[in-house]
Amino acid sequence: MEKMRRILVAVPSEGPQREIGELLRREGYEVVRAARGSEAILAVLGQEIDVALIGLHLTDQDGFETVEILRKVRPRLPLVVLSTDPSVEIGRRICQQGIYYYLLEPFTAAELTDVVGSALRKGERETRKGGSAEGASALAPETVALGRER
Repeated sequence: MEKMRRILVAVPSEGPQREIGELLRREGYEVVRAARGSEAILAVLGQEIDVALIGLHLTDQDGFETVEILRKVRPRLPLVVLSTDPSVEIGRRICQQGIYYYLLEPFTAAELTDVVGSALRKGERETRKGGSAEGASALAPETVALGRER
């Protein structure tokens, strides 16, 4: 039997946490929820997280600070940033931090499940490549922005 994939959903509001979590559970994933960047970091340190969905506006620190720490502790962890900000500046920062995917809100259930599936496959490829943690952070990111025109 294949192990259940564990997805971290780190967004500041209870409603979106619950909605995203329920959608992912229906798709067969185990979901770990966090509203604070520190909770997200502790979840990654204490559990085997396969993909982390990180909102940019967490309650105790911004998502970029959380991403920076997660990159140091788990360089090969596929990170998906959730944001309502389509600005070039946000896109530039996302590329600089080596985030695999940028999911622009609002997004559909199909977009979310597609991105999570792609991130899982990317994580599996990275794991099979092996190598050191230092080498992982030097890999070129594959950043994808999804969302609808405003």
